[in-house]
Amino acid sequence: MDHKRRLELRRELGGLRHYLDGAPIHCGDLLEMRTDDGAWVVVRYEWNQRVADTASLICSDNVLFDLDPATHLRWPEGVCA
Repeated sequence: MDHKRRLELRRELGGLRHYLDGAPIHCGDLLEMRTDDGAWVVVRYEWNQRVADTASLICSDNVLFDLDPATHLRWPEGVCA
């Protein structure tokens, strides 16, 4: 089963913002990222809204991942997106 959700970058009045499944992602939001072995890990989303800078996903052990459009993401269960 493909767990990739629709990630898009939209322009708003205040600037650019990522959206996941049609819901806006805000700095500090918790998401789940699928790892290469199929496990889901909770990550924190961070971005300064500058096109030249890549958004980051930070794991609980402070490991930093650059947000790649191919990354499999989802809202954590119980989060109303």
